[in-house]
Amino acid sequence: MSAEAAAEGLGSAEGPGAAEGAGGGARSRVAGALAVSWKAALCISVPALVAWLARQPFVFPSLGPTIYLVLTAPGAPASAPRRTVAGHAISAAGGYLALTVTGLTRTAPDLGHIDGRRVVAVVIALSCTTLGMLATDSSHPPGGATTLIVALGFLRTPLNLAVLLTAVVLTTFVLLALGRPRRASVVASLEKLLPGRFIFSRRRNGK
Repeated sequence: MSAEAAAEGLGSAEGPGAAEGAGGGARSRVAGALAVSWKAALCISVPALVAWLARQPFVFPSLGPTIYLVLTAPGAPASAPRRTVAGHAISAAGGYLALTVTGLTRTAPDLGHIDGRRVVAVVIALSCTTLGMLATDSSHPPGGATTLIVALGFLRTPLNLAVLLTAVVLTTFVLLALGRPRRASVVASLEKLLPGRFIFSRRRNGK
């Protein structure tokens, strides 16, 4: 048998198996994508329903990136529950600080007519947010959107900010519920969320 014939035979033998393997990989990716997509739908539906019932802004743009990040990269440091909550809290505080400094706390947003004060506000907001998250080891990239939402005036009252943080905490618990085994307890979720989680461990150990 010639080398060409042997190569041809080898190719024909490997071809169907390789194609089947590629098809299986594609099906696996689609199945994984579908699993993540329904979890994302469930996660955003909870604050959306609360917003509908309460008539408050429990849904805002930066929740989407948070949900996507945690579902697709659950092991990333930025996906940790503490960083998720702290990152959004720092971002909201940075945005509100910027509104206070520039005197825009009562000014409605107008993206079509950005003035000098609004430019200063977004600069202050993002710089303070970056400083705060890095200094406290609370980096959560979606927080960069949160601080601009506040600095641009879309969520600018203390009530708005309280609702924002409540929505973040609620969404974080939904993500924890989807990402842990059914048998895990609520205490285990709190341990992931709260920085002082050793308290719970000591209580379980009777110390």
